[in-house]
Amino acid sequence: MFISKIDGQKFRPISFASCLCKIMERILSNRLNWWLESENKLLVSQFGFRRELSCTNNLAILYVENLRSFQMDIPMAAAFLDQSSI
Repeated sequence: MFISKIDGQKFRPISFASCLCKIMERILSNRLNWWLESENKLLVSQFGFRRELSCTNNLAILYVENLRSFQMDIPMAAAFLDQSSI
């Protein structure tokens, strides 16, 4: 596709390749995520980068397990790792 310049004598090319690549990437990503979810290919404990799952789910599980250990008088161990660029 070509668009004319201000003087109307010359034209400059316009490429839609980047737009098409973004559309194809989104289609492929959606299809791959759907397949992974429908075929149960992801671990149950995988919460990152999944629809309707987040860090809040991990915190809720930790909270429930903590309450359960207090009720059953069983010691509970938890390890936390904070990865940040220094």
